[in-house]
Amino acid sequence: MTEYMSNAIATHAWHEFIYCKNNEERKSFLDSMRKDYVIKLDSNEPAVVYVDDFMLPSVDIGMKTMDIRVQSVAREYLSFTLVAAIVEQTIQQNKLEELNQKMVKFIKDVNRLYINDDEFHISDVSGLLDALKKSKEFYKNHYVELMHTGEWNGDFSTIPISFMEFSMFITAYKRNLGRSSHFAMLLDYQGSGAVISQRAVNGIVTKRIAGDAPMKIVCEPGEWKTYHDLNGVLAEDVHDYSSIDLDGSHREYVKRLMNKG
Repeated sequence: MTEYMSNAIATHAWHEFIYCKNNEERKSFLDSMRKDYVIKLDSNEPAVVYVDDFMLPSVDIGMKTMDIRVQSVAREYLSFTLVAAIVEQTIQQNKLEELNQKMVKFIKDVNRLYINDDEFHISDVSGLLDALKKSKEFYKNHYVELMHTGEWNGDFSTIPISFMEFSMFITAYKRNLGRSSHFAMLLDYQGSGAVISQRAVNGIVTKRIAGDAPMKIVCEPGEWKTYHDLNGVLAEDVHDYSSIDLDGSHREYVKRLMNKG
């Protein structure tokens, strides 16, 4: 795991599956990427956003995962998770006063286009992050309930933002930050969670939004159980994404499969 690999992953504006064993070396490598490629205002440099909580929990009873309601929840949870991670890292890596001054118009637009009711009015970027996290947890909690009972009891009037169109939001957010380069979304898969969340990620991979937020999915070989999205569309190698064998583990995995055959 070299600086060259780190630079290639961060700067390539396309979706990638990054195969690597889940160990301390991988953890250190990903952490260094997040620190080396920060979110700068008024910049043409790429930034790396680290995310490790993008998977819904696996629930083995109740609803079928291809129910349209379950699919919608998986899509919204992922969108809120990714947007919240970008906003949170922006806050962590910049002076809050300067950031709020930069985002006055954007916050006004969010209140006008996204906020459900005046009681949820957002005044600054920190308020935006709080709203995104509340909506994210809303979808996670009601996903578990839906999977167990088959009933949707979520009340959208209780959350600031009901729905999140990821690509539209991020394009506007990036523009208001004065950024011309992308957010490389470093999705660190920890080996567990609902397969439907993988399908939701694949849904972003099959979209043409890599110029703003390319997905960089880090997993061990064989861990990613499907390359189909929520609509059954296959994310195709080369056409939709490329792959990187970060530590040689994918090559060894393929060799073992061939020997079994």
